Amino acid sequence: MAENDDKPIVLAACGASGQIYARWLLKLLLERGRRVHLIVSREVNAICADELGIPELTYELPDQTLEVHENDSMESPLASGSYSTAGMIVCPCTLNTLAAVSTGISDNLVKRAAQVHLKQRRPLVLAVREMPLSLIDLENMVRLARAGAYVSPLAPSFYHHPKTIDELTRYTAERLIALVADHELSFRYDGNREC
Repeated sequence: MAENDDKPIVLAACGASGQIYARWLLKLLLERGRRVHLIVSREVNAICADELGIPELTYELPDQTLEVHENDSMESPLASGSYSTAGMIVCPCTLNTLAAVSTGISDNLVKRAAQVHLKQRRPLVLAVREMPLSLIDLENMVRLARAGAYVSPLAPSFYHHPKTIDELTRYTAERLIALVADHELSFRYDGNREC
């Protein structure tokens, strides 16, 4: 067992299109027995209803390992560096959240937990969904990469020949998980496929 396998993973979903990625992350992490701390911004559930036809971002398992935190709850243990985690994935990450984290603003739990991961030198993955990117956005990404974050735009790959949106988004979610935890990908490119 890897050193961080018993530590929880923080998953934060911001109010952007692309909640299907967050849903896959949550599903895959819980199915692999990982403890997950979920932070959901105010707009997420409305977007889930619109894009996915579900009332909220959640996933149920009989032996529940999910703990949900309110985004305005700065009393959460996730706001403190003394609470140890394996890492944090912000997905989808809005440009607003990206900018706030890059400048040290932590006025909600998503931003504060991200700041904690940076200062504690724990893996922080920012899965940015929006496009196009302005020079300001790119400079924020550079600042965060220099600070140790993984800036991972949600740009799905196609070399595994996905047949469905679920196959496309699931593989992207698996790649994000692999940045913070031991995770075997469901597909590996063998280099033999042609366009």
